Amino acid sequence: MRKSRKGAGGGSGDENKMPPKEQRQWYENALVLTVAGSIIVVIGQLAGTIIPIMYGPEDISDFSITANPVDIYVKHSEQTESNLLSYANVEIKVDDFHPYLRPYRYYIYLKILNYPKGTELTTLGLQKVGVGGYSILDIAIDKDITFFDEPMEIQGIGEDGKTHNITIYLSARW
Repeated sequence: MRKSRKGAGGGSGDENKMPPKEQRQWYENALVLTVAGSIIVVIGQLAGTIIPIMYGPEDISDFSITANPVDIYVKHSEQTESNLLSYANVEIKVDDFHPYLRPYRYYIYLKILNYPKGTELTTLGLQKVGVGGYSILDIAIDKDITFFDEPMEIQGIGEDGKTHNITIYLSARW
């Protein structure tokens, strides 16, 4: 008769096998670790960006100025001979950098710093615009004047002293 050696060594050799999936610890599952790590990274990124904006220094709130169009081409025509002027207009828009977290709560004053010779501005002197608002700049150009890509600088000055500039370019030809 043959005797098995089961009793002598103490087991069937299953001690080195991995436990079934249901019995594994949570940290042994790669998917759980990947998802948990991703969630921690996302929370860290949000905390690193939103918290400094919401609770940081007050000067994080700011505005920007955009112009539409930036390049203005005016073609003098025969009809301008009676008026002696050609006209163009530009929409100047003021936007908020952080409208929900740290909104800019001041008015912005728009003014023209320089413009080409032979150009008259018919509307924009020193206009007060709120954030999210816009102003229309009407430009009249003498019909005897021709130029190409002359810069015209517009400045926005916030009531708190912040300033931003934008440059538009004018061209006038026959």
